[in-house]
Amino acid sequence: MPSSYPCDILILASSEWGATTVKDYKGWASDKASVKTVVMPGTHNKFRKANMDAIDAEIITFLSARVGAVRKNPHRQ
Repeated sequence: MPSSYPCDILILASSEWGATTVKDYKGWASDKASVKTVVMPGTHNKFRKANMDAIDAEIITFLSARVGAVRKNPHRQ
């Protein structure tokens, strides 16, 4: 298990492994981290290919919201 992440975390998981993936990664978050989870339909094996556009959109939305939050509170990193 890695050290806890002191940052905002976006977890994208397939519905096949969603519960396990989310549980594992939430366990790595520090008490200062925010965690956003998105579970998308499908199997783990073809997850990226089947959900490429949706995954990209979630990442862009997550990063845009984070940039906005940092601008409002410059001490948040």
